[in-house]
Amino acid sequence: MEKIVFQGTVEDLRIERRRQDDFPGMQECHFHEHYELYYLVSGERQYFIQDRSYRVQAGDLVLVNSNQIHKAFHCADDAHTSHERILVEISSGVFEAFGNFFPDIDFRSFFAEHFGVFHLDKDERREVERLLYSMTQEMKKGEVGASALVRMKLMELLTLLVRMQNNTMQEDAAPEDPKRQKVQE
Repeated sequence: MEKIVFQGTVEDLRIERRRQDDFPGMQECHFHEHYELYYLVSGERQYFIQDRSYRVQAGDLVLVNSNQIHKAFHCADDAHTSHERILVEISSGVFEAFGNFFPDIDFRSFFAEHFGVFHLDKDERREVERLLYSMTQEMKKGEVGASALVRMKLMELLTLLVRMQNNTMQEDAAPEDPKRQKVQE
């Protein structure tokens, strides 16, 4: 069973919070032009990106670059497939606008170089959740200035990730096993 907890769009930015029970995962790998930020609220998932497979646990954050092949699915050793996640889809236009405010951070390059899983500690998780919650609340209210505040909170979130990336990127992601890849297909 699937329940969309929240879904909202502000210009070229989309956020969706979804709870899924007994959902094995995507049937096929896919790619798209937008950048993707995936935060796992609860449960465990396996995330395939490009040529690597990552185990994602509650409190982990996943970055997927534009046009990068990926797929999320349940862990093979986990019979319980329930999970809840927050997905943020970001168009390249958002990063163009950010370049005016952050000339020293190239967010496109950051996604290209640091795609994969961020394992967040308790404080980082709390901060990421606060920012994501604030973004959804601004979208729900739809008050004057909501679009600007959502973008500012996204800038804050991405800047936080840039600052933490040296300490929290998952280094143990292994190249995709050909046997596992056959099973996924």
